Amino acid sequence: MEGDVNAGYPGGETAQQVATRAKRALWKLLDDCPEDRHICIVGHGRINRLLLANLLYGDATRFAPIEQGNTAISVFDYDPGKDGWSEVVLNYCSHTEDRGAASGGCY
Repeated sequence: MEGDVNAGYPGGETAQQVATRAKRALWKLLDDCPEDRHICIVGHGRINRLLLANLLYGDATRFAPIEQGNTAISVFDYDPGKDGWSEVVLNYCSHTEDRGAASGGCY
């Protein structure tokens, strides 16, 4: 079920539904705070990957190769003129160096 965004557990959301909900929440946050130039979103790995795939590629099904280690920091810019997102930093984890397994596979 990991790679299938349309599969879900009985009574639960599919990954596609989660991605749609996350994107909708992000747009609401941006609409509610139009003067804010910086926002911080904290989430778990899979929802982060789904949202990032949706924003960067317009397709949540492309989430699998996106890495999000434990405590990873990713930074993106939004250009309203182009109605698009661009990656500034993806999966930054230098703050976890010398912490062994806590790095969660970051690079």
